[in-house]
Amino acid sequence: MSTTFAVAASMAMAAPSAAALTPPGIDALLSVDGAVGHVGEFSPEVARLVKGAGIAAKERALASYWTPERMRSARPAEKAISATTVKELTASSRAGRPQGEPFTVPPAEPTVAPTPTPIGPAAGPATSSAATDMTISSTQPLYPIGHPVARTSGKVFFTMRAKDYVCSAGVVNATGRSLVWTAGHCVITLDANGKRHWAGNFTFVPNYQDGNAPYGYWPALIQYADSNWVFNSDWKDDVGAVLMSRNSLGQRIQDVVGGMGIAFGQPIQYTWAFGYPAGSPFNGQTLWKTNGPAYDDGASIIYMENNMTGGSSGGYWLIQFNGNTGLINGHNSFGSDAIPDRMYSPYYGLATKNFYLSVESLTV
Repeated sequence: MSTTFAVAASMAMAAPSAAALTPPGIDALLSVDGAVGHVGEFSPEVARLVKGAGIAAKERALASYWTPERMRSARPAEKAISATTVKELTASSRAGRPQGEPFTVPPAEPTVAPTPTPIGPAAGPATSSAATDMTISSTQPLYPIGHPVARTSGKVFFTMRAKDYVCSAGVVNATGRSLVWTAGHCVITLDANGKRHWAGNFTFVPNYQDGNAPYGYWPALIQYADSNWVFNSDWKDDVGAVLMSRNSLGQRIQDVVGGMGIAFGQPIQYTWAFGYPAGSPFNGQTLWKTNGPAYDDGASIIYMENNMTGGSSGGYWLIQFNGNTGLINGHNSFGSDAIPDRMYSPYYGLATKNFYLSVESLTV
Protein backbone atom coordinates (compact mmCIF):
# COMPACT_ATOMS: atom_id res chain seq x y z
CA MET A 1 0.00 0.00 0.00
CA SER A 2 2.95 2.34 -0.46
CA THR A 3 2.54 3.26 -4.12
CA THR A 4 1.70 6.86 -4.93
CA PHE A 5 -0.99 7.12 -7.59
CA ALA A 6 -1.25 10.16 -9.82
CA VAL A 7 -4.95 9.96 -10.47
CA ALA A 8 -5.17 12.24 -13.45
CA ALA A 9 -2.72 10.01 -15.30
CA SER A 10 -3.62 6.56 -14.03
CA MET A 11 -7.39 6.89 -14.40
CA ALA A 12 -7.68 9.32 -17.29
CA MET A 13 -9.93 11.37 -15.08
CA ALA A 14 -12.35 13.64 -16.88
CA ALA A 15 -11.86 17.36 -16.51
CA PRO A 16 -13.92 18.78 -13.66
CA SER A 17 -17.15 20.58 -14.52
CA ALA A 18 -17.39 24.33 -14.12
CA ALA A 19 -18.95 23.75 -10.72
CA ALA A 20 -16.21 21.46 -9.47
CA LEU A 21 -14.56 22.60 -6.27
CA THR A 22 -11.04 23.30 -7.50
CA PRO A 23 -9.02 25.71 -5.36
CA PRO A 24 -5.38 26.36 -6.25
CA GLY A 25 -3.03 23.46 -5.63
CA ILE A 26 -5.74 20.81 -5.77
CA ASP A 27 -3.74 18.54 -8.09
CA ALA A 28 -1.16 17.92 -5.38
CA LEU A 29 -3.84 16.42 -3.14
CA LEU A 30 -4.72 13.75 -5.70
CA SER A 31 -1.41 11.89 -5.30
CA VAL A 32 -1.57 10.27 -1.88
CA ASP A 33 0.07 7.04 -0.70
CA GLY A 34 -2.39 4.14 -0.62
CA ALA A 35 -5.35 6.26 -1.72
CA VAL A 36 -6.88 7.34 -5.01
CA GLY A 37 -8.61 10.71 -5.11
CA HIS A 38 -11.12 12.44 -7.35
CA VAL A 39 -12.24 16.07 -7.30
CA GLY A 40 -15.86 16.47 -6.24
CA GLU A 41 -18.03 17.42 -9.20
CA PHE A 42 -21.56 18.64 -9.82
CA SER A 43 -23.79 17.27 -12.54
CA PRO A 44 -25.00 19.79 -15.14
CA GLU A 45 -28.35 19.93 -13.34
CA VAL A 46 -26.74 20.97 -10.06
CA ALA A 47 -24.23 23.24 -11.79
CA ARG A 48 -27.14 25.23 -13.20
CA LEU A 49 -28.36 25.80 -9.65
CA VAL A 50 -25.11 27.53 -8.62
CA LYS A 51 -25.93 31.22 -8.51
CA GLY A 52 -22.97 33.41 -7.67
CA ALA A 53 -19.47 32.51 -6.49
CA GLY A 54 -17.94 30.90 -3.44
CA ILE A 55 -18.86 28.01 -1.20
CA ALA A 56 -22.13 29.62 -0.09
CA ALA A 57 -23.40 29.44 -3.67
CA LYS A 58 -22.50 25.75 -3.85
CA GLU A 59 -24.16 25.05 -0.50
CA ARG A 60 -27.35 26.69 -1.77
CA ALA A 61 -27.20 24.66 -4.98
CA LEU A 62 -26.84 21.40 -3.05
CA ALA A 63 -29.70 22.36 -0.73
CA SER A 64 -31.86 23.17 -3.75
CA TYR A 65 -31.07 19.86 -5.42
CA TRP A 66 -31.21 17.66 -2.33
CA THR A 67 -34.73 18.55 -1.29
CA PRO A 68 -36.29 16.49 1.53
CA GLU A 69 -38.28 14.60 -1.09
CA ARG A 70 -35.20 13.81 -3.19
CA MET A 71 -33.23 12.76 -0.10
CA ARG A 72 -36.03 10.41 0.95
CA SER A 73 -36.23 8.84 -2.51
CA ALA A 74 -32.46 8.34 -2.96
CA ARG A 75 -31.73 4.63 -3.19
CA PRO A 76 -29.15 2.66 -1.20
CA ALA A 77 -25.84 2.35 -3.02
CA GLU A 78 -25.22 -1.28 -2.12
CA LYS A 79 -26.78 -4.70 -2.34
CA ALA A 80 -26.09 -7.98 -0.58
CA ILE A 81 -23.39 -10.16 -2.12
CA SER A 82 -23.67 -13.88 -2.62
CA ALA A 83 -22.70 -16.47 -0.05
CA THR A 84 -20.22 -17.86 -2.58
CA THR A 85 -18.49 -14.49 -2.85
CA VAL A 86 -18.31 -14.18 0.94
CA LYS A 87 -16.76 -17.65 1.15
CA GLU A 88 -14.18 -16.73 -1.47
CA LEU A 89 -13.39 -13.50 0.35
CA THR A 90 -12.78 -15.17 3.67
CA ALA A 91 -10.88 -18.24 2.40
CA SER A 92 -7.51 -16.55 2.91
CA SER A 93 -5.44 -17.45 5.95
CA ARG A 94 -4.75 -13.76 6.64
CA ALA A 95 -7.18 -13.46 9.52
CA GLY A 96 -8.46 -10.33 11.22
CA ARG A 97 -6.00 -10.44 14.09
CA PRO A 98 -3.96 -7.43 15.22
CA GLN A 99 -1.58 -6.34 12.46
CA GLY A 100 1.29 -4.20 13.63
CA GLU A 101 1.46 -2.09 16.75
CA PRO A 102 -1.91 -0.76 17.97
CA PHE A 103 -2.54 2.81 16.86
CA THR A 104 -5.28 4.99 18.34
CA VAL A 105 -6.54 8.51 17.71
CA PRO A 106 -8.86 9.86 20.45
CA PRO A 107 -12.22 11.54 19.81
CA ALA A 108 -12.25 15.32 19.32
CA GLU A 109 -14.66 17.93 20.57
CA PRO A 110 -15.87 20.79 18.36
CA THR A 111 -13.80 23.96 18.58
CA VAL A 112 -16.78 26.23 17.99
CA ALA A 113 -20.07 26.06 19.84
CA PRO A 114 -22.32 23.76 17.78
CA THR A 115 -25.32 25.83 16.76
CA PRO A 116 -27.56 23.71 14.56
CA THR A 117 -29.77 25.68 12.20
CA PRO A 118 -32.63 23.56 10.89
CA ILE A 119 -32.81 23.38 7.10
CA GLY A 120 -35.86 21.59 5.78
CA PRO A 121 -38.74 20.50 8.03
CA ALA A 122 -38.80 21.82 11.58
CA ALA A 123 -36.42 19.88 13.79
CA GLY A 124 -38.05 17.58 16.32
CA PRO A 125 -37.50 14.33 18.16
CA ALA A 126 -36.60 11.27 16.12
CA THR A 127 -39.55 9.14 15.13
CA SER A 128 -39.89 5.46 14.35
CA SER A 129 -38.33 4.48 11.05
CA ALA A 130 -39.37 0.84 10.82
CA ALA A 131 -42.58 -1.01 10.12
CA THR A 132 -44.31 -1.84 13.38
CA ASP A 133 -45.08 -5.41 12.34
CA MET A 134 -41.42 -6.34 11.89
CA THR A 135 -39.18 -7.79 14.59
CA ILE A 136 -35.71 -6.31 14.30
CA SER A 137 -32.66 -6.32 16.51
CA SER A 138 -31.50 -2.77 15.76
CA THR A 139 -32.80 0.07 17.90
CA GLN A 140 -33.19 3.81 17.50
CA PRO A 141 -31.00 5.63 20.01
CA LEU A 142 -33.29 8.69 19.68
CA TYR A 143 -30.42 11.05 20.36
CA PRO A 144 -31.35 14.74 20.51
CA ILE A 145 -29.91 17.00 17.85
CA GLY A 146 -26.35 17.83 18.89
CA HIS A 147 -25.57 14.56 20.69
CA PRO A 148 -21.93 13.63 19.86
CA VAL A 149 -22.94 10.50 17.92
CA ALA A 150 -25.83 12.23 16.18
CA ARG A 151 -23.87 15.27 15.07
CA THR A 152 -20.79 13.36 13.89
CA SER A 153 -22.92 10.75 12.09
CA GLY A 154 -24.88 11.61 9.00
CA LYS A 155 -26.05 10.64 5.59
CA VAL A 156 -24.18 11.15 2.34
CA PHE A 157 -26.15 11.79 -0.81
CA PHE A 158 -24.64 11.48 -4.26
CA THR A 159 -25.37 10.83 -7.92
CA MET A 160 -23.94 8.02 -10.03
CA ARG A 161 -24.93 7.35 -13.64
CA ALA A 162 -27.78 9.86 -13.38
CA LYS A 163 -29.32 8.15 -10.32
CA ASP A 164 -29.43 9.45 -6.76
CA TYR A 165 -27.98 7.30 -3.99
CA VAL A 166 -27.49 7.38 -0.26
CA CYS A 167 -24.98 5.99 2.24
CA SER A 168 -24.01 6.68 5.84
CA ALA A 169 -20.81 8.28 7.11
CA GLY A 170 -19.19 9.95 10.11
CA VAL A 171 -16.63 12.62 10.93
CA VAL A 172 -13.35 11.14 12.13
CA ASN A 173 -10.76 13.01 14.18
CA ALA A 174 -7.99 14.09 11.83
CA THR A 175 -5.27 16.70 12.07
CA GLY A 176 -6.70 18.39 8.97
CA ARG A 177 -10.10 18.59 10.74
CA SER A 178 -11.91 18.08 7.44
CA LEU A 179 -12.40 14.32 7.02
CA VAL A 180 -15.58 12.26 6.70
CA TRP A 181 -15.13 8.47 6.92
CA THR A 182 -17.28 6.06 4.89
CA ALA A 183 -17.22 2.93 2.75
CA GLY A 184 -15.21 2.87 -0.46
CA HIS A 185 -18.22 1.88 -2.55
CA CYS A 186 -19.97 5.06 -1.40
CA VAL A 187 -17.46 7.14 -3.39
CA ILE A 188 -16.55 4.88 -6.33
CA THR A 189 -17.95 1.71 -7.89
CA LEU A 190 -17.04 -0.57 -10.78
CA ASP A 191 -19.85 -1.50 -13.16
CA ALA A 192 -20.34 -4.82 -14.94
CA ASN A 193 -18.30 -3.55 -17.89
CA GLY A 194 -15.30 -2.68 -15.73
CA LYS A 195 -15.86 1.08 -15.87
CA ARG A 196 -15.26 3.11 -12.71
CA HIS A 197 -17.86 5.62 -11.59
CA TRP A 198 -17.14 8.31 -9.00
CA ALA A 199 -19.91 9.88 -6.97
CA GLY A 200 -21.06 13.32 -8.07
CA ASN A 201 -23.16 15.95 -6.28
CA PHE A 202 -21.69 14.47 -3.10
CA THR A 203 -22.91 16.10 0.08
CA PHE A 204 -22.67 15.13 3.74
CA VAL A 205 -25.57 16.02 6.03
CA PRO A 206 -24.56 15.69 9.70
CA ASN A 207 -27.29 14.77 12.17
CA TYR A 208 -29.76 14.11 9.34
CA GLN A 209 -33.28 13.49 10.62
CA ASP A 210 -36.51 13.16 8.65
CA GLY A 211 -35.35 15.42 5.81
CA ASN A 212 -33.83 17.98 8.17
CA ALA A 213 -30.22 19.17 7.85
CA PRO A 214 -29.49 20.91 11.18
CA TYR A 215 -25.79 21.46 10.40
CA GLY A 216 -26.23 22.16 6.72
CA TYR A 217 -25.04 20.56 3.48
CA TRP A 218 -21.29 20.02 3.21
CA PRO A 219 -19.87 19.63 -0.32
CA ALA A 220 -17.08 17.16 -1.06
CA LEU A 221 -13.81 18.71 -2.13
CA ILE A 222 -11.98 15.43 -2.86
CA GLN A 223 -13.24 11.88 -2.51
CA TYR A 224 -10.72 9.16 -1.66
CA ALA A 225 -10.87 5.40 -1.67
CA ASP A 226 -8.32 2.75 -0.77
CA SER A 227 -6.31 1.99 -3.91
CA ASN A 228 -6.99 -1.75 -3.58
CA TRP A 229 -10.72 -1.04 -3.62
CA VAL A 230 -10.44 1.29 -6.62
CA PHE A 231 -8.40 -1.06 -8.78
CA ASN A 232 -9.45 -4.50 -7.52
CA SER A 233 -12.86 -4.01 -5.83
CA ASP A 234 -11.45 -5.94 -2.87
CA TRP A 235 -14.01 -5.87 -0.06
CA LYS A 236 -11.38 -6.11 2.68
CA ASP A 237 -10.31 -2.63 1.55
CA ASP A 238 -13.78 -1.14 1.01
CA VAL A 239 -12.73 2.06 2.74
CA GLY A 240 -13.39 5.65 1.73
CA ALA A 241 -12.78 9.13 3.10
CA VAL A 242 -13.91 12.51 1.88
CA LEU A 243 -12.11 15.81 2.28
CA MET A 244 -14.93 18.26 2.91
CA SER A 245 -14.98 21.90 1.88
CA ARG A 246 -15.29 24.53 4.55
CA ASN A 247 -18.76 25.91 5.05
CA SER A 248 -19.86 29.42 4.10
CA LEU A 249 -18.61 30.70 7.48
CA GLY A 250 -15.12 29.42 6.74
CA GLN A 251 -15.38 26.61 9.31
CA ARG A 252 -14.05 23.08 8.93
CA ILE A 253 -16.51 20.30 9.60
CA GLN A 254 -14.66 18.83 12.59
CA ASP A 255 -14.53 22.25 14.21
CA VAL A 256 -18.33 22.43 13.97
CA VAL A 257 -19.41 18.91 14.96
CA GLY A 258 -16.32 17.23 16.44
CA GLY A 259 -15.00 13.84 15.36
CA MET A 260 -14.97 10.29 16.64
CA GLY A 261 -11.65 8.63 17.41
CA ILE A 262 -10.29 5.76 15.35
CA ALA A 263 -8.20 2.69 16.20
CA PHE A 264 -6.15 0.14 14.28
CA GLY A 265 -4.46 -3.15 15.15
CA GLN A 266 -6.96 -3.87 17.92
CA PRO A 267 -8.23 -7.21 19.21
CA ILE A 268 -11.69 -7.93 17.86
CA GLN A 269 -14.13 -6.80 20.54
CA TYR A 270 -17.59 -5.63 21.53
CA THR A 271 -18.90 -3.12 19.00
CA TRP A 272 -21.63 -0.50 18.53
CA ALA A 273 -22.67 0.06 14.92
CA PHE A 274 -24.54 3.14 13.66
CA GLY A 275 -26.13 3.99 10.35
CA TYR A 276 -29.15 5.07 8.36
CA PRO A 277 -30.60 1.87 6.88
CA ALA A 278 -33.08 2.59 4.10
CA GLY A 279 -34.11 -0.86 2.85
CA SER A 280 -37.23 -2.50 4.27
CA PRO A 281 -38.23 -2.53 7.08
CA PHE A 282 -36.34 0.76 7.54
CA ASN A 283 -36.90 3.98 5.63
CA GLY A 284 -33.59 5.80 6.12
CA GLN A 285 -35.01 8.80 7.93
CA THR A 286 -33.42 8.33 11.36
CA LEU A 287 -30.24 6.99 12.91
CA TRP A 288 -30.20 3.35 14.08
CA LYS A 289 -27.87 1.43 16.38
CA THR A 290 -26.86 -2.21 16.84
CA ASN A 291 -24.43 -3.49 19.45
CA GLY A 292 -22.82 -6.84 20.11
CA PRO A 293 -19.55 -8.74 19.77
CA ALA A 294 -17.62 -8.68 16.51
CA TYR A 295 -16.06 -11.84 15.09
CA ASP A 296 -13.12 -12.73 12.86
CA ASP A 297 -14.20 -14.07 9.48
CA GLY A 298 -10.70 -14.39 8.02
CA ALA A 299 -8.99 -12.48 5.22
CA SER A 300 -8.98 -9.23 7.21
CA ILE A 301 -12.78 -9.17 7.31
CA ILE A 302 -14.84 -9.08 10.51
CA TYR A 303 -18.59 -9.31 11.09
CA MET A 304 -21.28 -8.76 13.69
CA GLU A 305 -24.94 -9.62 14.07
CA ASN A 306 -26.40 -6.48 12.54
CA ASN A 307 -29.61 -6.41 10.53
CA MET A 308 -29.24 -2.93 9.08
CA THR A 309 -30.06 -2.77 5.40
CA GLY A 310 -28.96 -0.80 2.34
CA GLY A 311 -28.22 2.85 3.08
CA SER A 312 -26.32 2.03 6.27
CA SER A 313 -23.07 1.45 4.36
CA GLY A 314 -20.31 3.65 5.69
CA GLY A 315 -21.89 4.01 9.12
CA TYR A 316 -19.14 3.68 11.70
CA TRP A 317 -18.58 0.86 14.20
CA LEU A 318 -17.36 2.09 17.58
CA ILE A 319 -15.38 0.24 20.21
CA GLN A 320 -14.87 1.51 23.77
CA PHE A 321 -18.11 3.47 23.40
CA ASN A 322 -19.10 5.38 26.55
CA GLY A 323 -22.51 6.53 25.40
CA ASN A 324 -21.14 9.68 23.80
CA THR A 325 -17.87 8.94 22.05
CA GLY A 326 -15.78 5.97 21.01
CA LEU A 327 -13.20 4.73 18.52
CA ILE A 328 -14.09 3.87 14.93
CA ASN A 329 -12.89 0.32 14.39
CA GLY A 330 -15.02 -0.82 11.47
CA HIS A 331 -17.98 0.25 9.37
CA ASN A 332 -21.01 -1.19 7.62
CA SER A 333 -19.53 -2.51 4.39
CA PHE A 334 -21.54 -5.39 2.95
CA GLY A 335 -24.07 -8.08 3.77
CA SER A 336 -24.73 -11.53 2.39
CA ASP A 337 -27.96 -12.65 0.78
CA ALA A 338 -27.51 -15.97 2.61
CA ILE A 339 -27.22 -14.42 6.11
CA PRO A 340 -29.39 -11.28 6.09
CA ASP A 341 -28.81 -10.38 9.75
CA ARG A 342 -25.03 -10.24 9.49
CA MET A 343 -22.95 -7.20 8.51
CA TYR A 344 -19.30 -7.30 7.43
CA SER A 345 -16.51 -4.76 7.72
CA PRO A 346 -12.85 -4.58 6.71
CA TYR A 347 -10.60 -5.35 9.66
CA TYR A 348 -8.74 -2.17 10.61
CA GLY A 349 -5.18 -3.39 10.41
CA LEU A 350 -2.09 -2.06 8.65
CA ALA A 351 -3.75 -1.45 5.29
CA THR A 352 -6.58 0.67 6.70
CA LYS A 353 -4.17 2.46 9.03
CA ASN A 354 -1.99 3.40 6.06
CA PHE A 355 -5.02 4.69 4.19
CA TYR A 356 -6.08 6.83 7.14
CA LEU A 357 -2.57 8.23 7.61
CA SER A 358 -2.37 9.12 3.92
CA VAL A 359 -5.41 11.41 4.09
CA GLU A 360 -5.86 12.52 7.71
CA SER A 361 -3.58 15.55 7.51
CA LEU A 362 -5.20 16.99 4.36
CA THR A 363 -7.11 20.19 4.93
CA VAL A 364 -8.66 23.14 3.16
